Amino acid sequence: MSSIQKQGLFNTAFAYLGVMVGFVNILILQPRFLTPEELGLTRMLFSVSIIFGTIFPLGLNGVVIRFFPQFRNRETGNYGFINLIFLTILASFMLFASGLFIFRHELFEGYSKSPLFVEYFMYIFPMTLFAGLISMMNAYAFIIFKSTVPAFLDEIFGRLYQVVILGMYFLHWIDFHTFIVLFSFMYAIQFLILFVYLRKEDRISGKIDWAYMRKQNWKEIRNFTFVIALATLASRSLRQVDVVMVGSDLSGGIPLEEVAVYTIAATIGTIVEVPSNALSKIADSKVSHALHHGDMTLVRGVYYKSARLLSAIGGLLLLGVVVNIHALLQLIGEKYTGGETVVIIMAGSAFFNMMTGLNNSIIFYSRYYITGSLLVLGMVILTLVLNYVLIPRFGITGAAIATATTFSFYNIMKYVIIWAGFGLQPLGKFVPVVLFALAAALGVNYLIPEMENKYIDMALRSVVVSAVYLPVLWFSGVVPELKKLVDILRKKAGSFELFE
Repeated sequence: MSSIQKQGLFNTAFAYLGVMVGFVNILILQPRFLTPEELGLTRMLFSVSIIFGTIFPLGLNGVVIRFFPQFRNRETGNYGFINLIFLTILASFMLFASGLFIFRHELFEGYSKSPLFVEYFMYIFPMTLFAGLISMMNAYAFIIFKSTVPAFLDEIFGRLYQVVILGMYFLHWIDFHTFIVLFSFMYAIQFLILFVYLRKEDRISGKIDWAYMRKQNWKEIRNFTFVIALATLASRSLRQVDVVMVGSDLSGGIPLEEVAVYTIAATIGTIVEVPSNALSKIADSKVSHALHHGDMTLVRGVYYKSARLLSAIGGLLLLGVVVNIHALLQLIGEKYTGGETVVIIMAGSAFFNMMTGLNNSIIFYSRYYITGSLLVLGMVILTLVLNYVLIPRFGITGAAIATATTFSFYNIMKYVIIWAGFGLQPLGKFVPVVLFALAAALGVNYLIPEMENKYIDMALRSVVVSAVYLPVLWFSGVVPELKKLVDILRKKAGSFELFE
């Protein structure tokens, strides 16, 4: 088994194990151990730190992926390239943090209904710093094909860490203030582990070879940095801006409690696209390499096969979410049942994303990266406008509509760009078959009477809809990657073999 295959297997396993731990953490433990306002605070700190942690690194994680190959030289410690990036990020953070601290009161004006967020705002600074550094180190790990440990830290460590400190708070070993302190330093611990690992795996010199640096095309690097910084910020913001706006004064009622309900619902809905996230971590670097060397056969294979496979798997996960959401939210707690519509909207949007295949890397590591960056920036503006208009009128459902609309339009535009630019169009006869299988399974589901025992109800519905959905895809043969996936899992090979 090749190194790439092993990493694919482990990364996929970590992604799903992480989902399981996250499911237990966010959907079971947090709603029971924290009040809705406390839960909402943790989500606000997380979302704001992710957005801020994307601003100050200036897109340098993308620079690492794009330009590291021309600096790579283990004997020289890569000419100190990673250290130069590291120092640049630290300097950028100091400027960003200073400005954020100076204008913090102006920011607070939009969160007068969320006093708990204002009280703990300062803890965003360490979270922001280390979130940005982790993003850069992860990019470095992926480009040297050492993605397993970063994947473990991203998908499992952070979630287990939260479970531990949540348990400590529930057992009254620590108070809520200490809980938030420990929560805010989660990224710092993750970064230290990652740094020690990468320093051991790949020689990182403390000395920057300025003579070699002066020979590089810094104009090209600066131009790419500017464009990719906008794209990275926009991309990460798209995933978090709805939470931040729900937690503001735009929301009715108690904003942090609305954040809690919205977070629970959105988390369930986005489970559908977990396979896409897992595969993209492996595929991105390979697609980047293929585009650089003009290997369009590999690019086409990844794009077409991923669209078929992810549509099939995404449809099954969409079914599981939709048919079980009513019972699941009742089990989580009566306060969270208002998020049922949000779940369905977000799950549908995630499924549409799956159907369009692994398309990000084709745009952002090709000559169309500027077009892609401008598109993502436009999507941020669109989601800000839609959330601003819809949240006051429809609450968390409005936020879900805004986010789903933005991502659906984003995927349509990426589809058009790739079709026009490369002549690649991955949608085929598998689309009507998948949609028919979905409709048939949902139709059968509505014939099943609701059972008093929610666990039995969910188990029965899951088995029945799977028994309708999977045979249609299997015997139609429109997604041959399904059979190959089964063979791969039997042989314990890596997931990326699907695309070779």
